[in-house]
Amino acid sequence: VVGKPDDEQPPIARLLCKRDPAAAQGNNVLDVSASRDWSEVAREVRVFGASAGKDLLKASVSASATDDEVNEVFRRRGHFNRTVLIPSQQAKSKGEAELQAQRELTSRRKRQDAIEATVDGWSYWSGSYQVPWTPDTTVDVDLDVLGGVRGRYLLHRTVFSLSATGSATTRLSLLRAGLWIL
Repeated sequence: VVGKPDDEQPPIARLLCKRDPAAAQGNNVLDVSASRDWSEVAREVRVFGASAGKDLLKASVSASATDDEVNEVFRRRGHFNRTVLIPSQQAKSKGEAELQAQRELTSRRKRQDAIEATVDGWSYWSGSYQVPWTPDTTVDVDLDVLGGVRGRYLLHRTVFSLSATGSATTRLSLLRAGLWIL
C-alpha cells in the first residue's frame, strides 16, 4: 500500500516511562532516544525539470515546497534560511516537480523531532487485547526522560527482534505528527 500516512487518527498505543515509582507501574519502554536535529531541515526545496546544459532558473518545469514551521523561525529570528535546489531530469510536468519537492522536503525534516524507542514484545497490551505495533499508525508519547508528555507521534517504522538469550522486542521509529507530508 502506498499512500500518505494518517497522523490524525486515534492512537493505537501509549508509550509511557515515568521515574516516579507511584506512576511507573505502567512503564512499557526499555530504551529511548530523541532527535531534534535541524541540520538538514530546509526552508524551501525547489525542483527544476530541465535537460542538461540549460539554466536552472529558466527551466520550463519547476516547483517548490516550503516548511511553514521553519519559515516562521526564519521570520522571527533570521535563522534557517536554507534553500535546496534540485535539478531533475525525471520531472516532466509541474505536478511531478511539486511531488518531488514535497518528498525531498519531508525526507530532510524527519530528524527534526523523532523518537527511537525499544519496547518489550511485538505488540501493545491495550488492557483488553494485544495490538500489534503497526507502521502508519499513531502513538501517544509520555516519557519523563524526554521532558514529559510529548503528544501524538506517527509510528513510521518497526523492527522486530528475538534473541536466544533475551526476549522479543520491537524498535519503534516515531515522527512528530505533521512532519511527514506527501
